[in-house]
Amino acid sequence: MNPHLTVRLAVASDYPRYAALFPELGVDDPIPSEEAFTSRLLPTTIVTERDGAVVGYAYFQRLDDTLYVRNVVTDPGHRRCGVGRALMQELERRARAAGATWWCLNVKPDNVAARALYEDFGMTVAYAAVSLRFAWEVAEELPADPADTRLLDPAEDATIEARFVLPRGLIEDVRRRPRHHVIGVYSGTEALGVACFSPGFPGAFPFRVARVGLARPLLEACRARALPELHYMQVVVEDDAVLAATLIEHGAVVRTEIVHYRGELVA
Repeated sequence: MNPHLTVRLAVASDYPRYAALFPELGVDDPIPSEEAFTSRLLPTTIVTERDGAVVGYAYFQRLDDTLYVRNVVTDPGHRRCGVGRALMQELERRARAAGATWWCLNVKPDNVAARALYEDFGMTVAYAAVSLRFAWEVAEELPADPADTRLLDPAEDATIEARFVLPRGLIEDVRRRPRHHVIGVYSGTEALGVACFSPGFPGAFPFRVARVGLARPLLEACRARALPELHYMQVVVEDDAVLAATLIEHGAVVRTEIVHYRGELVA
């Protein structure tokens, strides 16, 4: 690690720097509130300091056997100074200490420097994804297969995660968040898709279906639980070019293109 850099767990007083750095992600999501930072994000946020000033941060999720890196952010004035590498080194150390055997993250396709860094740590491209936004009316135009929807039974989490190669424990992590709904779409008794839906956002991640015709009933189930004053929806479509193309064809707008990286933490 660069001797001028130190990495530590974030504390509540880091919020102003966190809020200032968050826009560097290049997304139009609102900056999490100070209350959200201190109550939900703080336990798994680390910061890098240089000469006592916070110059970067990373936020991660601890899942069953995977460390899911959600944000890695460097202050623009301190790029190419080892900030990102210092954060990744600490994330790798924490992942191993927690017994994780995998780690993963999302990055924009054109972020060449970040992609090179992640590849230096042994990560490789797993699949492409895209974040989409659209009016609820778009769902009404989609093709639809006969299907039922209901809240997913926790006993079915592992089956869904295995079917769609999701990190184990990801759905359980969503269940712990307030005001989130885990909705399954079914053909008979078989669960063939899931939406982890936040009605106040409103958005769903993950949003996975076994075939395109199941997206409409799943979106309609989300709409029934959305705040009535919000007239749009956001989904992250992962590893499903056909569904992404179908939504775009019917009016969805691309917010962010994503490359998902995954790596094994070899002992």
